[in-house]
Amino acid sequence: MSESYGIHHSQLAKAESALRELEIKLETLQPMIAERKAQRLELETQVKTIRSTGDINKLMRLQSTSFALDKAIADMVASEAECRQRIESARRYLFTLYVRLEKLRQEAATLAEKSLMLGDEALLLPDERTSLRRLRLQIQAITGAE
Repeated sequence: MSESYGIHHSQLAKAESALRELEIKLETLQPMIAERKAQRLELETQVKTIRSTGDINKLMRLQSTSFALDKAIADMVASEAECRQRIESARRYLFTLYVRLEKLRQEAATLAEKSLMLGDEALLLPDERTSLRRLRLQIQAITGAE
């Protein structure tokens, strides 16, 4: 990801995009795993048939293919588990962003309300003006709003 991408897109948009990408990856992994498992079952049936005929060369080829499928299935299942963990992590991060955004908005609203009561933001204490600017910048970074 380039730096310019990060400047123009909010943290929320990036987090939501990352979550969607992970969910798509999971959706593609699941049918692939099912397909490989079906291939493995079909291969096992062929192995049983060939064992009864005694063709050792075909049996060795099928067993080799079977081991390769087992490895592929194990790798995909591990990838699926990792993907599920990453999805949960991305969801927690997104939730954290929403909670943080809400707290920042509440704090900014409190300071903005105070400035309205005073009639001008310039009448806020210097620390309060600085805090309000900091809060607005943080909200902007999370939401991408101008």
